[in-house]
Amino acid sequence: MLNFVAVCVTLLAGVVPGFLDEGAMPRIYQSETPYGNEASSEIAKPPEGYTPFFIQTIARHGSRSATNDNEEERVLALWKKADEQGALTELGEQLDEDLKQFEADQDKVGYGHLTSIGKAELAGIGRRTADNYADLFSRAAEDGEEIAFVTSPVERTKESAAAMKKSIEERYPKLKIAKDAVSERTLVIEANSSALGKQHIRRLKKVQDVEQAANNILASIFQPQFIAQIKNPVDAALDVYKIYQRGPSMAADSAVDFRKYVDKGDAIVMGREQSGEKFYRYGPGIEGEDQSYRGAMPLLRDFMKRLNERVDGGKTAAVFRHAHGETLMPFTALTQLRSANRPEPAGGLYDPESNPWRGYLSGPLAGSVEWVAYRNDKGKILLTLRLNEKPSRFSKACKPTEPDGPFYTLEEIRSCIDSRGGFE
Repeated sequence: MLNFVAVCVTLLAGVVPGFLDEGAMPRIYQSETPYGNEASSEIAKPPEGYTPFFIQTIARHGSRSATNDNEEERVLALWKKADEQGALTELGEQLDEDLKQFEADQDKVGYGHLTSIGKAELAGIGRRTADNYADLFSRAAEDGEEIAFVTSPVERTKESAAAMKKSIEERYPKLKIAKDAVSERTLVIEANSSALGKQHIRRLKKVQDVEQAANNILASIFQPQFIAQIKNPVDAALDVYKIYQRGPSMAADSAVDFRKYVDKGDAIVMGREQSGEKFYRYGPGIEGEDQSYRGAMPLLRDFMKRLNERVDGGKTAAVFRHAHGETLMPFTALTQLRSANRPEPAGGLYDPESNPWRGYLSGPLAGSVEWVAYRNDKGKILLTLRLNEKPSRFSKACKPTEPDGPFYTLEEIRSCIDSRGGFE
């Protein structure tokens, strides 16, 4: 294994700080960009007299290996045919060895499991959460209140919860942490793009820039006469791009580097296509439709249920949920966060130049939506939100206590959170 610290420092120098900015790294890898491990994170300063008394989150698992080797096997099958025809480029001749080594490295990690970087990401989130909400955790430990972790049935979400929990426990060893719970009902959401959304996904693959980028990627590996034989060249190039996407997450567990096969400019184009596909499968989707995000409604109901229970005197001071991008993205759209509140007209097509949706904002590796409730000695309650550990805003349908401010009354959130008025 490579030196983990050295690799992380080198890799994350381009990601942290500013990973969530419109920088090169997120645009190249989109929702597979490693989250990073910043020293600290920012929270909104509450009004005088208010202290936090409840935290709840929904988070994606950390950086992982591939969930299966489907892309690798399809690319290897193409490579074998090209090799038999003598139709590989000089660079393409290296791909067979790289893919097989990458598969072996992922097999050591375990397909679909957190990588070394993924575990470090979640440990860092736990550390920063413990630092930011020291008052809440200290009081909970003193009062014997409980901290809950909820995951999907999938192992990488359980690994994520364990890594975060360990960091919090190290800081607050007397904290009472409940036995982990699993909730398939609230945390497993299938992709549900509408029939029209699926048409738009097919249209994305026919955009001229996408077709050109796909040809460029394939041309780095195969001779032109072989590329002409490929039935679906965009899909074939996307297989290569998706393998390339996973490289940074595996950087501490594998020496294989796929950047030589995919030009940075072509990666940006393919990343936009992938972000658009997620827009229609899990995001705001088509104007007037809700198929792509309505599956998150049980999760939103659970958010409100847990909040109300705590307000009514419940003894659970925090609920940390760990699931998937397919869970986090629909939740950001359902609750109309500012980067996920603009569906496209039926005749339009997702374009990042005009739409704020980004896969790396609404569903990054280790990304999260965090609600925090504050209370003063008169019992008045305010709520605030962070997206990926950065102070953000609730839906535009929700009116803050100050113009565009970070705090909202409990009554406002109860009345506005699922209102359609937040969509632009």
